Amino acid sequence: MMPPLEAYSYWVALGAVFLQVATAYLLIEYFFLTERYSSPYLRRFGLWLVAATGAVSAILSLVYSEVYGFIPCGLCWVERGLLYSLTILSVTALWRYHKGARDTAIADYGLVLAVIGALVSFYHHYGQMTGGGLICPSSGLGADCARRLVFEFGYITLPLMSFSAFVFFIAVFLHYRRG
Repeated sequence: MMPPLEAYSYWVALGAVFLQVATAYLLIEYFFLTERYSSPYLRRFGLWLVAATGAVSAILSLVYSEVYGFIPCGLCWVERGLLYSLTILSVTALWRYHKGARDTAIADYGLVLAVIGALVSFYHHYGQMTGGGLICPSSGLGADCARRLVFEFGYITLPLMSFSAFVFFIAVFLHYRRG
């Protein structure tokens, strides 16, 4: 039994806030602190973290569309495609890692996908917060990129949840690359 939409959106938005706080710490540590506390852990478990966060994000986005009936717009599909690709990429890297291959080039590929995803989702969020003007590849099936379906805590929308995940992936991949 699924909770009501309001409760579901609240908890998912709370997860996005958690990702934002974790991302802020990781980026501050990466760029400003001389002592690296989380880098050794992210070097070891970063791919697991990206795979798990990506899988959970993908499932949560599918629940919005398949259970609650939200029709994803064109930009949502672009964000989902990048999210699914990052998840598959990290799972593949984990599989190679357990076969004995230790390659940090995976972080470069992941960074490219995550940066593109962050840019698209930020553009999408900006368009929703300012009231339109979006160039949207919507197919006209009732999806509108400028329509806000979720609005929690006064600033969290579905694209901002996506943005939070992509920036979190960027922070994790930066630490993973540094080693």
